[in-house]
Amino acid sequence: DLDIYDQKIYNELVSNTESLMNTIKKFGSSSDYPYITGSGSSFMTEFSDQWLDTSACCWNNNDEFCPSIKERDDCSKCPQDDMTTETKYDYMQWFISDIPRTDGSGCSKGGAVSYANSAIFTANNRSVKAARFTSSHGLLSSSADFIGARQQALELAAEVNANNEYIEVYAYSSFYPFYEQYDTIVQELMMNLIVCILATFIVATVLLGFQIYASLCVMLSVTMCAVDMLGSMVYLDIPLNALSLVTYSSLSA
Repeated sequence: DLDIYDQKIYNELVSNTESLMNTIKKFGSSSDYPYITGSGSSFMTEFSDQWLDTSACCWNNNDEFCPSIKERDDCSKCPQDDMTTETKYDYMQWFISDIPRTDGSGCSKGGAVSYANSAIFTANNRSVKAARFTSSHGLLSSSADFIGARQQALELAAEVNANNEYIEVYAYSSFYPFYEQYDTIVQELMMNLIVCILATFIVATVLLGFQIYASLCVMLSVTMCAVDMLGSMVYLDIPLNALSLVTYSSLSA
């Protein structure tokens, strides 16, 4: 659990030069990382810089939140002088649950739409179990784009973890699990080929009465067939993925 208002942790999340949010901004503005776009968004900065500073947003009645979309006849503006950490956590949960008004009146900065699932609070609501800080990718249209986008996001997370002591982050998007297979798919292909070729050599050696020369000729023929199949995949523009790898290995076998 993290107390995000502990000064050390807060600095590593949003304030320090090497903080999570500043690293996201750096990657988003660098030409070396074309797949990372934008400066990122954070429920913490949106809460403190937008929602709290907008007079129409934080209102309560005897410590009960008055949502922006309801009438506030019996409510008063939240006091913000000398706020304790406990008060900040209370206000933050009000912010995350506040539905913004879209009619041009009242508070349009509520976080229910954008940040409803951005933080998981502990049972006493005085620390955070996990939180989400977001960035975005540009237009991704090919497998190479998706692979590159995931790789650059992993580099971003690795840099944040290397430069900060109290926080640990990991990169996630809905397509990352699928493209994770490409981290090892070439090694898996080579391993499958080696196993198939060696198995062919052993079986041929046994069936041919331990004639090593003949077995080597069979193994060479199988190897040439496997190489021809790879060439056909390249020529027909068949991508190497989990399905094609299984199919290729089965045919090779």
